[in-house]
Amino acid sequence: MPRLSIIIPHRDNSLRMEETLISVLENRPNNCEILVAHDGSYRDQYDLANEVVFVQAEPGSGLVRLINEATFASCAPVVSLTMDGVCVSNRWAESALHHFENEEVGAVVPETQLQNASNSKFHGIHAGCMTGKQYNRSGDLNRVSTKTRYIGPSLAYGFYRRKALLALGGWCERLDYQVADIDMAFALAELGFSSVVEPDSQARAADEAINSKLTMQSHRQIATILLAYQQIDNGWRSTAYQGLHQVVRGGFLPKSWIDALAWCRGMQDNVTAANLISRIEMARRELQMRNKPVDDIPLLGRSRIAVGLNAANVAPARRAA
Repeated sequence: MPRLSIIIPHRDNSLRMEETLISVLENRPNNCEILVAHDGSYRDQYDLANEVVFVQAEPGSGLVRLINEATFASCAPVVSLTMDGVCVSNRWAESALHHFENEEVGAVVPETQLQNASNSKFHGIHAGCMTGKQYNRSGDLNRVSTKTRYIGPSLAYGFYRRKALLALGGWCERLDYQVADIDMAFALAELGFSSVVEPDSQARAADEAINSKLTMQSHRQIATILLAYQQIDNGWRSTAYQGLHQVVRGGFLPKSWIDALAWCRGMQDNVTAANLISRIEMARRELQMRNKPVDDIPLLGRSRIAVGLNAANVAPARRAA
């Protein structure tokens, strides 16, 4: 059985995905498998079926669905999600894999360097991202840089314990892909798993690989995620305060008022919040059945992270195996 499953989703740019695939093939760790998830729009013109597992989802499947289908088809205990547009280098996975020898580690946050004029680096989602001025003004969660500790990998590039992903049913498909990684970070913490940063697991990324500009819907969903994991409450005073907070942080620009309205609506979305928590409860039971040690910390007590707020159609060779 492989020790690492590397997932590369194909979105709307075959050349960008193939650049990522080539970098993975050239720098693949020992004893790994590579899975490319697509919706039927990609053709294996290089005859790579013996080296790559092609996982075909339903036509028109969104990014989160593609990632989940590949996760369900994977075999290794550790999954690396490597977005199209991310290029890895020699020994990029070794340091990250060592962390999973600790059963309490659920995810590893690697380092990604942007391939642009700034050459800036980021390490995923950090605990202050929901309130930083840069986030509110640019609507970009991945570019905020502070010394606050990171709570999980971004969707662009990260390592995960597969049994935790399976227990959760993968990334939540009710959410936009721009915020699915935030929910995953909180969900893993809620289940008692930790996320650790590994700066030696490096990759380069094009802007398109990490573009997480938030829509009005995304703002609403972030508020609902924070509500579900008890980072905020939805009383009318808190809702009004948080709405005003969004406007002030956004510099009173017209867009900030729209985002504030979306945020307030998200704080009142008890149905979605309840669904997220129900998913945690089912995952908890699944892990208990797998004999995962779970202590007596009450549900919704684990992910109290300070944030500044109080199956797939698989290639024939795979099926035969």
